[in-house]
Amino acid sequence: MLLMHMVVNLVRDAVLHDYPGGNVSVQVRAHGRPALIVADTGPVLPDDVVPGLFEPFRRLRGAGTPGAGLGLSVVRSIAHAHQGAVTAQAIRTAGRRSR
Repeated sequence: MLLMHMVVNLVRDAVLHDYPGGNVSVQVRAHGRPALIVADTGPVLPDDVVPGLFEPFRRLRGAGTPGAGLGLSVVRSIAHAHQGAVTAQAIRTAGRRSR
């Protein structure tokens, strides 16, 4: 049940911070070390935001989305409880803007 809660929080966060009409993808990798990859086409996170993204009550300035900033910290706690890890990576490609 906790793993489902973790996945829901990750996907919900990606959808909330994506551009209207953007795409959110979920990929499960089973070879090697299993991984769940959630990606969105929203604004790229600034480099200084990424390290603290999973801290409690962390909210992005000007995001305009609901919540207390606990979703990603809950994700991290659940991942650690299952001997896993969670990371974020900002991928800059042509045509993507930074928040």
